[in-house]
Amino acid sequence: MLKKKICLLGAPAVGKTSLVARFVRSIYSENYHATVGAKVDKKVVEIPGGTVELMIWDMAGDSAERLAHSPYVRGAAGHLVVCDGTRPETIEESLRLLAEVRSLFGDVPMVTVVNKSDLVESWKATPDVLAPLEKEAGLAPITTSARSGQRVEEAFATLARRISGVG
Repeated sequence: MLKKKICLLGAPAVGKTSLVARFVRSIYSENYHATVGAKVDKKVVEIPGGTVELMIWDMAGDSAERLAHSPYVRGAAGHLVVCDGTRPETIEESLRLLAEVRSLFGDVPMVTVVNKSDLVESWKATPDVLAPLEKEAGLAPITTSARSGQRVEEAFATLARRISGVG
């Protein structure tokens, strides 16, 4: 079994911790608690040809400049970069994170996630706004909802496949 470290990156309050809780423990809480530093969870994911144990580092929301220099990010095999579809400024911050991580660590696999699809009536994430995310990450963003669980497994499985070289 492969063991791989991944980091969740994104602006504050985009739902990183909620996505991890939904993925690892199948739970969701309406209560917001800011992450301080990093919180680590793990989960085994089935991929074609085997399994991968993901060591999931849920990072505190921070700016691209500060977070990318964090020792928590070093050694990650891949990154799940999360933004909030209701807040376009978080999409811009995700673009800065993608560029900064790539400039520091090279071409590590990344998957972008636009969270809060359950609030789609409040979305400001139009296809034009999301297009740069696809260009920077090399893959269309996955729209998720930590609240409903929509596409959360898919987002993590996609990253697991990418870091394992099978997708």
